[in-house]
Amino acid sequence: MQSAGIETQPAAKKFIRIKKPIRVDGSESANDYGQSVALLPYQGFKVSHTIIYDNAVIKKQHACIDFANTDFVKAVSRARTFGLMQEFEQLREMNLAQGGSLDNAIVVDEFRILNADGLRHDDEFVRHKILDAIGDLYLLGHSILGEFVGFKSGHSENHALRTALLAQPDAWDIVTFNDQRQASGAYAQLGGWDYAS
Repeated sequence: MQSAGIETQPAAKKFIRIKKPIRVDGSESANDYGQSVALLPYQGFKVSHTIIYDNAVIKKQHACIDFANTDFVKAVSRARTFGLMQEFEQLREMNLAQGGSLDNAIVVDEFRILNADGLRHDDEFVRHKILDAIGDLYLLGHSILGEFVGFKSGHSENHALRTALLAQPDAWDIVTFNDQRQASGAYAQLGGWDYAS
């Protein structure tokens, strides 16, 4: 995609601006904190996520990425999906995950990472969850101006959050920028720019 280049479009880019907090709580067990996802007002685009796994390798990880000063390609795009070895074996027995391998996924057992090349980032597990969230949010059709906060969540919770957002039209609006030069840096410095609905 990068080698294909960029072509300027004749219309201003549209953004979904979060005006009010939206939160969705997921499942909760007796010995665990429940899952949750939220979208909050923010003058840019920020994604934070926390994961907690009962695994000696993954454990607990948290990351917060503000895309005003972080490069998506370097910080997030290369973060691979991950799973436990026993999960991959079960999926293969059910004829699922046929394309999954140590080339495109991180596989861990109870005590170690099985990939010979190790991790691409020390916190690659949670970075992949951030990558998932960005993709799930983009199914809304426009980039978000706001902050996403996930706690032990995944695709199901992200879908529920999209549904909750669309069900509350007073919590968001569609905005563009009057000046294309401002729109190109929309994630960098939004304060003080004029919005056009």
